[in-house]
Amino acid sequence: MERKQNSKKTVVRKPSAARTTAGSEKKGQKDQNIRLAAASGASARISLERFIREVKELAYQNYVNRGGWHGADLDDWLRAEEQVKEKFNIEN
Repeated sequence: MERKQNSKKTVVRKPSAARTTAGSEKKGQKDQNIRLAAASGASARISLERFIREVKELAYQNYVNRGGWHGADLDDWLRAEEQVKEKFNIEN
């Protein structure tokens, strides 16, 4: 813990949550991978990071393919999610 002296009181700061939850993040990621794999039946496993990366890339491609006009970003993203789910045989 880190102590700081102010003119009137001592402030004690606890370690940040990022340092104390590093192990639980790995477990959380593993749980997300398992959930995605379970939802997909017999399909290959895909990590949450890969799923999001694939959606980002396809959403951008959807944006470009429709001429690059602004205002339909949510439609591009949702369409990309469906495309990735279909690609990896992931059910809702």
